[in-house]
Amino acid sequence: MQVREFMSSRRHASRGHAMTYTRDFTKGIAMIGLGALAMYWTDPAQGRRRRALAMNQVRGAWNRFGELAVKKSRHLRNRAHGVVAEASRLLHREPEDVVERRLH
Repeated sequence: MQVREFMSSRRHASRGHAMTYTRDFTKGIAMIGLGALAMYWTDPAQGRRRRALAMNQVRGAWNRFGELAVKKSRHLRNRAHGVVAEASRLLHREPEDVVERRLH
């Protein structure tokens, strides 16, 4: 019984160390990536151009989002108007003889 408990605790301990190493490795890679991004972004030769291009991209995306929002709201308003018109038509039906006279 004591041997099983010892082996079980050894397995869990080694698994915990492996997870810690993986987590530390991932953090290290992330920090290297952030450093590279900072160097790329703040480069004296091309950084200003890159930042300007990025801002243009953000502005364009924001404008497209605004246009899409306007179109979607117009579409929903028109759909709601159509639903109201259809409901009104169904609630206020004309008598059958009036419809017959209009058709002939």
